[in-house]
Amino acid sequence: MQHCRCLLLAAAVLVGSVLAALVPEPARADSLVVAEARGGGLKPGQTIDAAQPIKLGSGERVTLIASNGAIIKLTGPFEGVPDISGRRLASVAESLVRLGSQSTQSSTTLGTVRAPNGTLPPEPWLIDVGSSGHRCVQQDASVVFWRPPATTDQTMQLSPSDRAWQGQAKWPAGADQLRMPSSFQAQDGQAYIVAIDSGASTVTLHVIPLAMDNDMMRAAWMLDQGCMGQAQLLISRLK
Repeated sequence: MQHCRCLLLAAAVLVGSVLAALVPEPARADSLVVAEARGGGLKPGQTIDAAQPIKLGSGERVTLIASNGAIIKLTGPFEGVPDISGRRLASVAESLVRLGSQSTQSSTTLGTVRAPNGTLPPEPWLIDVGSSGHRCVQQDASVVFWRPPATTDQTMQLSPSDRAWQGQAKWPAGADQLRMPSSFQAQDGQAYIVAIDSGASTVTLHVIPLAMDNDMMRAAWMLDQGCMGQAQLLISRLK
């Protein structure tokens, strides 16, 4: 009798082990980063669970970015999980193609960082000041201005759009880059006037949240902020 009980116990343990192996582990929840938020109790840079329900009232809106760079835009009234149509399966590359096909939009609207002579900055994090538009910068990183090199030394003057302050620096002949001092901290959404000798441009800087932790997400965020040229450069390095 004792021997039978041991056999039954061993069988029960074995069956339990097999059943436990067949039960899948809870799936790891996908996350989304809030790029823009007007309501819904969300803040830009916040990370949320993709399965977390969101409620938006009339006129409220939110932009979310998935880890593969997919952009999800929601407008209130809305209540439910944010990715209702599997939109985070789309990639940022598809967004680039879609935006690039909108030929009716001007290069200024798209935020293309193209200099007057047709050249482009060699790196996505160089801030083109040869024309006006939106530019994206990394948080806690030095801001480096770019323009095609001149044959003579020139003076650059920098000020916010309200001209609350003004600074200046020499841009040496033959140099295409000018690094801003550490004391210059770009303010998100702030427009700056950059005057170099007789020419001037207005660039609006957007600071990328640290939660955008891969280049696909950063490129998607750039697209949403209007920095299309920089996004194109960043994506081209991933191919």
